[in-house]
Formats: sequence, structure tokens, C-alpha cells
Amino acid sequence: MIKYMEKRETKGIKWTFEGREYIYKGEINEKGEPHGYGMLKTKKDVIHFQGFWENGKPTGVWTCKPNGILYKGTWIKGMFIIN
Repeated sequence: MIKYMEKRETKGIKWTFEGREYIYKGEINEKGEPHGYGMLKTKKDVIHFQGFWENGKPTGVWTCKPNGILYKGTWIKGMFIIN
């Protein structure tokens, strides 16, 4: 039997990632952690990271633009590998 889980989303919560504070917008788990698809934005609404989360940790395919340059890659065991 498949258990149905209600999809939860946030319009913006403060989230610290790699020592910097961002606004997270996207899907969350029951603990309020990023879980599913989401993005991290600066306070000026600039997207820095977007991709998939699993219980508060990035996973899978991502794009990031931390310094104005677009990178595409994959999170594997806590490391971002650029494609």
C-alpha cells in the first residue's frame, strides 16, 4: 500500500546554507526542512541555488549562480560536482 503524503510548500523561510543566510522557497517536510524541489534566494530575490533537497540537504541535479556565473552539477555525498 502506498502512503499518500501531502505536499507542503513555503513561500519563504530563512535557511543557512554553507555558512550564508538565504531565503528558501519550495517544498518542505513535516519538520519544516527543505525537501523536494526548491531554491535559495538572497534578500534581494536573486536565485543562487535551485534543485532538489532531501531532509534539509541538497541532492541530485542542481544549478547555482553564486557569483553571477551559472554552474550546473550534481550533489553527491555532500559535494557539488560540476557537470
